Amino acid sequence: SMTRAMQQATRLLLAASVFGSLFSSVEGYFKGDPVQCFKRMQYQGKRTMWSDVLVGQGPLFGVDKAVELHIPSHDIPAFESLKLQLSYDYEKFTSEWITVGSGQGAQLDMIMVVFTYSGSDIHEVRHKLTYKHDKEEALKAHRSTVTIAYHWLQELETDTRSGLNFLFVAGCFLTLLAVVAVALDSGDLTNTRALLVPEYEDSDRRRAKVK
Repeated sequence: SMTRAMQQATRLLLAASVFGSLFSSVEGYFKGDPVQCFKRMQYQGKRTMWSDVLVGQGPLFGVDKAVELHIPSHDIPAFESLKLQLSYDYEKFTSEWITVGSGQGAQLDMIMVVFTYSGSDIHEVRHKLTYKHDKEEALKAHRSTVTIAYHWLQELETDTRSGLNFLFVAGCFLTLLAVVAVALDSGDLTNTRALLVPEYEDSDRRRAKVK
C-alpha cells in the first residue's frame, strides 16, 4: 500500500543519514590531537631506523607551537655531515633529508614545519630551514637539539568529505523517491486500471460463445 511504501522509504532514508554521519567521524583529527611523527638520522652513508618523536616534541593538530627537537648526535664527529629526516601522519608525508650539520661550519638553527589542512585532514606538509654559519663553533660538536616550529594553515575550500557525504545521502534520497514512485504506479495498475478493462468488468463476456 501507499502508506507502507512511504514508511519503508522513511526508514531507509534515516538509515542512510545515520550511516553518513558515522562515516564522516571514523577518521581524522580533532584540534589538539597529537599527529604521529617519526625521525631518522643519516651519517657516514648509514641510516638509522625510524623512531618516534615524543608527543611533547611533535605536532598537535591545528596548534601552532615551537619546541626543541632532540637530535641524537653525541657519537657523531663534528667534521662529519649529519642529516635528519621527518615523517608525519603515519608516513603519509615525509621530508627530504635535512642537513643538521654540514661538517664545514653550517649548522641547522630552526625548522619551520607548515601544515596545510581542512576539516580534520592534513593535505600538505612543507619545511622551511634556517641555518647559522659559525665554523669555529660548528667544528666543536653537532647540536643536540634544534628548534622546530609547527605552523598550521587552514584551507578555505569546502571539506571534501562533507561534500561526498551530501552526495551520498542525496543519491539515496533520489533512489528512494524513484522506488516509491514505481511502487505507487504498480499499485495503480493493480487496483484501478485492470478493473476498467471490459473483459474483467462483465463476467458474461469471458464465457465462450456457442453458435
